[in-house]
Amino acid sequence: MKFHKLDELPTLKNGTLLLCLPSPGNVGQLVGDLLIYNFKGKRLGYYENDHIIPFVSASPYDEKDSSLHFAAELYQLKDKPSLFVLLIRTGVTSSKALYLDLYAYLNKDEFITNSINSSLLVTSGSQSMSVEPQVAMGQIQLLTDDIIVNPVPGLYMTPLTKDHMGTQIHGLTRRLIQYKDTLKSHKLQSMIMLVHEGNNIPHAMAFLQALLIALSHDFLGRVAVPSSWSSLIK
Repeated sequence: MKFHKLDELPTLKNGTLLLCLPSPGNVGQLVGDLLIYNFKGKRLGYYENDHIIPFVSASPYDEKDSSLHFAAELYQLKDKPSLFVLLIRTGVTSSKALYLDLYAYLNKDEFITNSINSSLLVTSGSQSMSVEPQVAMGQIQLLTDDIIVNPVPGLYMTPLTKDHMGTQIHGLTRRLIQYKDTLKSHKLQSMIMLVHEGNNIPHAMAFLQALLIALSHDFLGRVAVPSSWSSLIK
């Protein structure tokens, strides 16, 4: 993972890194976008890696911003400065190679090792057709790994187990969880929403609220969305 710095990196301790990754439904990516948009994300830099599909676009958050944005970027949330978002917007060519590169970066990078105390995997998995009987009609299932989350309307919380691996959790997410013991610089935890493919913006909004509660931050009364999403949520 080669990091290209665009702004000065902050000096602080006990930061939390949110790894928002591509996955079925791309809910983790959407949550990353909502965090950056609602809490004034400051872009610190972008990443270059042979296993992340290249991508260049205009700003997804501000139509007046003419700067270019890339496939993998690092943000600090100005309104919550202890939170950082590592957002990967595109697919990957090799989940095995990328998880190795990602863990090598997290273990060795000076900023990460000095400033980050914990990482949280924010992503999604495939909702099986046979929904668990305790999940009520209309509820969304959220898997958590050693994280206590107070009830959120419309969400069903359940522990992440080995039974979910390979059936509902795949690719890069699966490898990062399976080999999280190789991450030596800090602890990695996981929050994974099980979804069907489709319009998952409402799922991402609910996920964002649960995430804020898990991190002991204030619940958002109303989640704002970028204007570029407006046609998708009418």
